[in-house]
Formats: sequence, C-alpha cells, structure tokens
Amino acid sequence: MILLPHDVRSVGYTSGMTPTARETFQLQALLPAPYYCLGCASRVCDAVRGVAGVTEAHCAAEEGALDVTYDPLAIDAEELAARVRELALSITGAVGHAVFRLTGLD
Repeated sequence: MILLPHDVRSVGYTSGMTPTARETFQLQALLPAPYYCLGCASRVCDAVRGVAGVTEAHCAAEEGALDVTYDPLAIDAEELAARVRELALSITGAVGHAVFRLTGLD
C-alpha cells in the first residue's frame, strides 16, 4: 500500500484515480450588476472549461452558480479563483452592455 500525503487524500484521491476537487463560484459576484447577463455568464463558463487543470465546469446561469471540478495537482484553489476572476473581467470588458430604462409600462 502506498501512503499518500494528507492533502492529496483530503481532495478525494485514492490509488488509481485522478485527484479532483470542486469549487463553486457565484456569477453575480464575478459579474457585477451592469455586467451580469446570461450571455456573459455563459461565456465565462465556457472559458473556464479551457483552463488547464479544469476537468469539468457546470454553469447554472439562472441561479448564478458556476461549479468547477479540477485537478488540485495541476492548479490549486487560489490560482483557479484568480484565473476565473481574470476571465470574468476580460469577458465583460470585451462586450458592450447597454442599460435601458423603460417607462410607461405601469
């Protein structure tokens, strides 16, 4: 039997498996009010899937949640969070958002 370091076992690693960990990000926190739209949320989710070490990303844009499964040996939680924030800022900065005020609908 091979003894594994505690930090690897704590993220669900057993012999013969790839270690995985999971983080949930709140899309409303990543995409502040004027920039939160389903389109940008979807673009952030798609971009996160391309981050090295990410094995799966599930986006529930309507609920505002992004669940990311990743290999903690390839990318740690802090680095992943920084990369997700960076992607969100980059994506929202590349898209023009217009805010319209509608009146007379009451």
